Amino acid sequence: LEFSSMTSRIPEPLDFHITAKKAKYSKSDTGSHTEYILVDNESSLSAMISELSKSRVIAVDTETTSTNPLTAELVGISFSTKTGKAWYIPLGHNEGKQIRMSPALQELRPLLCREDIVKVAHNFNYDMSVLKNYDVELGPPIFDTMLAAHLTGRRNIGLKALAIEFFGEEMTPIKTLIGSGKTQITMREVEINKALPYAAADADFTLRLYHLLKEEIQDKRLNRVFHEVEMPLIPVLVEMQLNGVALDPEVLPPMSVELGSHLDKIKTNVFNLLGHEFNLNSPVQLSEVLFEYLKLPGT
Repeated sequence: LEFSSMTSRIPEPLDFHITAKKAKYSKSDTGSHTEYILVDNESSLSAMISELSKSRVIAVDTETTSTNPLTAELVGISFSTKTGKAWYIPLGHNEGKQIRMSPALQELRPLLCREDIVKVAHNFNYDMSVLKNYDVELGPPIFDTMLAAHLTGRRNIGLKALAIEFFGEEMTPIKTLIGSGKTQITMREVEINKALPYAAADADFTLRLYHLLKEEIQDKRLNRVFHEVEMPLIPVLVEMQLNGVALDPEVLPPMSVELGSHLDKIKTNVFNLLGHEFNLNSPVQLSEVLFEYLKLPGT
């Protein structure tokens, strides 16, 4: 029945194995054991960077105060280099032991722009935009698992949905941590010990998706459009969003008057042609005029 997320709830003594119909990994492959490491001091930060530096692929995920990358404030960053292992660096929580943001980002900058390391993220546009606000560049080569999922034909390209589809794993919803409605809080107010498994899992499963989607893109011969069109476009879109569009306010008011006058003349001509007035903004009235009064052919 494809109740993939229930697989993990079956008691161990039953001694049989169920693989979800769509799952690419079995439960033993993804591993119920995870190693999610909290990086809240200088020594653990150095140890993490040392290990990240040895990897050719790094999954990155940011925790912030908003879904709008232009106004979001950075709360933490998570990384993963292999299945089941990830780190979380708390940087902007209201309470709890954490590393000062400026020195931590200073340590990370050289690593995240290295050309010999593939940086992976789910919705790269968002993470790149947020980090760029803090002068941290996610340089190429890059791989967006959300765009990869879209390109390979998935309808639901959210990380949580893909984790169920590919691995039969049910990830923790963000609402479990921050709530919803009037009582909703931001990630900044979430306790660090609760943010750790959530944030680390995001990076962990992003990396797992990378390994599978990379192969699928290859198999479906989508390499060119993905690597030569989609990925190079992300930094361009980020720059456009951050820079915005220049407007000349002195040009707009007279343009509004000119266009308004032109529209009035068109409406007058239309009403004179028909012999009566009607609401041009009404699809129903416009339909009657076109197809009943003027007898134009319907499509």
